[in-house]
Amino acid sequence: MKEEQARGIGNSVKCFNISCFTWNKIFFGGFKFRLNFARNTYLYLSFFNICIMKHLFIFLLVIISCFTFGQKLSQKPGFVQTGPIHQLRIYEIPKENKQVFLDRFRDHALRIMKKYGFTIVAIWESEFREKTEFVYLLEWKNEEAMKTGWEAFMGDKEWKDIKARTAKQYGNFVNDIEDRILKIENFSPEKKLLK
Repeated sequence: MKEEQARGIGNSVKCFNISCFTWNKIFFGGFKFRLNFARNTYLYLSFFNICIMKHLFIFLLVIISCFTFGQKLSQKPGFVQTGPIHQLRIYEIPKENKQVFLDRFRDHALRIMKKYGFTIVAIWESEFREKTEFVYLLEWKNEEAMKTGWEAFMGDKEWKDIKARTAKQYGNFVNDIEDRILKIENFSPEKKLLK
């Protein structure tokens, strides 16, 4: 009888110890899991934040570099800004045909040029080294527009007919032509002559 009681008490103690061990494992094991999860989450978030900050820093560095480089480039002497270009045309014309040339330019050339995007800023007459000169300034969107406009104008059938007819009637109209492309400097007071 006493042996059975002692065996029962031993089994109860053993069960209690097993139960305590099981609960301790569950509790402390779960606590350890939570600690590990929190630590891993913190490490992951820290790594994620570092990556974001790294990419943000690189992005800001690129923007600052581009802005600084653009400022330095625009401050260089001779740097040409994007925008309209100007073309200076100087015709040396025979004095005997000056008025006929002016009439032809006013009545025909201007009208046909306008069809092909020519924008004339101003027209002058000049006397240089005993030469009579007809000078005018054009404004173009860019060099490509200038090239296209001139090709179209020179290929215009009406203009070809007018030149042939007047040349046959009056002879030579132009002795020489000077053509100059003018590009605005960055320190020029005006970037565009026509408003």
